[in-house]
Amino acid sequence: MTETVAAPGSGSSGVVERLWRRWPASVLIGACLIIGALSLLVPTALGFDPAAWVVWGREVAAFDLDTSAEPSWKPLPVLVTAVGSITGEASPAIWMVIGRAAGLLLVVGVFSLARRFAGVPAGVVAVAALVLTPDGEPRLIRTIVEAHSAPLDAALAVGALERHLAGHRG
Repeated sequence: MTETVAAPGSGSSGVVERLWRRWPASVLIGACLIIGALSLLVPTALGFDPAAWVVWGREVAAFDLDTSAEPSWKPLPVLVTAVGSITGEASPAIWMVIGRAAGLLLVVGVFSLARRFAGVPAGVVAVAALVLTPDGEPRLIRTIVEAHSAPLDAALAVGALERHLAGHRG
């Protein structure tokens, strides 16, 4: 007789636990992208750095890059905005959707990690701590709303850690 040992926090009780185990990552990413797109209905502007990355993305796509008048260089946002520049004037909105979706994925990832080790209540506490803790000058919500790259970087790191813990090391 074989006995299965469950991971901490993976008990079968609770609706959240059952849904969390059944939703593939693609559904969560899609939901975050949809919410990111819907967030464009609220009038907001890109932050200074993200606006510069959109400009740099256009310049990279046109093979005419000039970094002398803008803020810090960040290759990932510039790569994404260079690809998005083929949409013309929609490029800032595309970056905003991606940036906001990444912020939501960060929140989902932090919840998932904490839930994995200590259950749903720990996930809720971890998300509250993430969202409410000041990060230097701006808070996380502001960096997400203005589509900064830090939430994207953090979401990728948390996602990689989550995949590693799930046994997907490729």
